[in-house]
Amino acid sequence: MANDNSIKNVIRTMIFFFIGISLFLLISPVFNPSNTNFEHSEMMVKGYYELPENSADVVFVGSSGVYRFWQPAFGFKEEGIASTAFATSTLPGFCVREVTEEVLKTQSPKVLVVSPTMFLKVDDLLENRIYFLSMNMRPSKTRFHMLGSFCDYLGTPYADRLRFYLPFLQFHSVWNEFFEGSFRRTIEPLLNSCYQGRFLEGQATGISHSATPDWELPVDERLERALRDYLDYCRGLDTEVIFYEPPIWESEGRAANSAYIKKIIQEYGFEVIDFGSEENYRLLKLDEDSDIMDGTHTNVRGSYKFSKVFAKMLKDRYDLPDRREDPTYQDWVVKAEQYYEITEPYMQEEQKEDGE
Repeated sequence: MANDNSIKNVIRTMIFFFIGISLFLLISPVFNPSNTNFEHSEMMVKGYYELPENSADVVFVGSSGVYRFWQPAFGFKEEGIASTAFATSTLPGFCVREVTEEVLKTQSPKVLVVSPTMFLKVDDLLENRIYFLSMNMRPSKTRFHMLGSFCDYLGTPYADRLRFYLPFLQFHSVWNEFFEGSFRRTIEPLLNSCYQGRFLEGQATGISHSATPDWELPVDERLERALRDYLDYCRGLDTEVIFYEPPIWESEGRAANSAYIKKIIQEYGFEVIDFGSEENYRLLKLDEDSDIMDGTHTNVRGSYKFSKVFAKMLKDRYDLPDRREDPTYQDWVVKAEQYYEITEPYMQEEQKEDGE
């Protein structure tokens, strides 16, 4: 009889813990960071998962070097390229291998396009920006390993790592900052194209292009190690992997860092399309008084020009199919049109000129 009671107590305890853990997982997303960058990252990551499996011919991976330049809706509308992006604000280069593994679980792209700007610097922001990625990824062994890699590269003491695996410990205090985005996704993924307010309205003036220099400036040793590890990993992938460097304005040092990264990537045998070179930069035909958001990003007008040029380049080089008339891609047609309706008021002249 005593043995029966012991078994019942164990079962009750297990049920209690199961219910407790389930409730914890249910309410944890409510304690997500309350800012627009997190909302945008939530849209990008969860929007990626919502895409039909094996539907993207091209996948972009990176940080703002992706979503402030390439817009899948523009690429689809202009050239019929079925592409998407998995990118978050200041995505750490320490995580990109696992991010790529996650990407390839649901898509089998003909071309994987990587922006290596995430290997440019290490700063205090990384320990917060990792949550933009980790809190929106699906629970999996990949995410678990990603957090371990992140901590290993940074040299995070084991005693301090729990907050990355259980972000509730870091953000439980935001209960007094709840807003609509705490309870539901407020930005719908339109082929994972960016339409944040500053991206639509921001405009830097009086800045000039910092061309890729003929000298190089090394990056942090940890980032270089992460980059080399990633390049070794990419060598084993079945898909075509290419890299691109977006243009930079008013930062010769950052341009020299990019030149250093470019040299390493080429050392491993991968192509780097450098839009910071004078030749490729001229192809973009950017107006530096209206198309630039800040020293490292285009706004929506500049992004439109960049996406058009890059889409044509990708389509010609890799013989990508035009999906605009494909009946299985009609949802892409609808979402691309929705994106154009949102962005048109900010870039009417560009689209009108192209339509003439």
